[in-house]
Amino acid sequence: MVARVVAWGRARQDVRAIVLYGSLAQPHARVDDLSDVDIEITFAAVTPELLTGSWWREFGTVWSAYSMDPLPMWALVYEGGLTVDLVVVDDSRMAEMTQRLSPNWELGYRVLLDRDGITRRLPAPGGQPLGRGRLTDTEFRRLVDGFWYDGLRVPKYIARGQLWMAKTRDWAAKAHLLRLLEWHSIVLGGFRVDGFGRGRHMPTWLAPELWEAVHGVFGRFDADDAWRALENSVELFWRVAGEVSAASGFSFPTEEDEHLREWMEHLLGRAAAVSAGVVDR
Repeated sequence: MVARVVAWGRARQDVRAIVLYGSLAQPHARVDDLSDVDIEITFAAVTPELLTGSWWREFGTVWSAYSMDPLPMWALVYEGGLTVDLVVVDDSRMAEMTQRLSPNWELGYRVLLDRDGITRRLPAPGGQPLGRGRLTDTEFRRLVDGFWYDGLRVPKYIARGQLWMAKTRDWAAKAHLLRLLEWHSIVLGGFRVDGFGRGRHMPTWLAPELWEAVHGVFGRFDADDAWRALENSVELFWRVAGEVSAASGFSFPTEEDEHLREWMEHLLGRAAAVSAGVVDR
């Protein structure tokens, strides 16, 4: 697939550069037969045809094609199940990268075609996830409040029997919990987190006891298991937020957090009653 894309690019004068990134370009990445092919193609100009056309069919039989924003990208599945992400940019993107590589490129990239030498000024990849800097009190509080905002809606939807909505809010709350787990590993363990906000390679950076606890925060699509998983999520959130705040000099739990947890437990009780058939939905 990579060879086909490069050959196609060499035959088109509007293609200025082709760069492979992702796990296939990372020296120490875990690569297997399920790995994606991630390619960024720099064009002289990004035309409507590149954004809406089907030029990527020249690389093989396509089973599925999905366009993604904000960075124009075609997410493609080719015959045999090979997933290919084709990013479409102009040379202004490359100019930005000479100042600072994107997180994906920082882990590793490989120039496959450079018609004008526009990649020569690119920094060498560091081979490690970018550092997240220092966790601020404001960001910490935002994560805590975000967890409460989404998490408190989960038992409401469980109590109403709206399980899909409960799952939707639960996943949003999990995003805040994940970032707190990442900061826990950074602040208390000194780890560099791979794939910030995505949970990649979690067992390699998350403390073993927290990794074990994470296994209890997901539930099945039924009310009883949904509130059990939420209880575990709140318990893990409370522990992680407390340890991060203590290590960082932040305030947690506040009096408001205590009230919010009490209200969460009240709502969980109502949701549990619904799942047991005690009250009418």
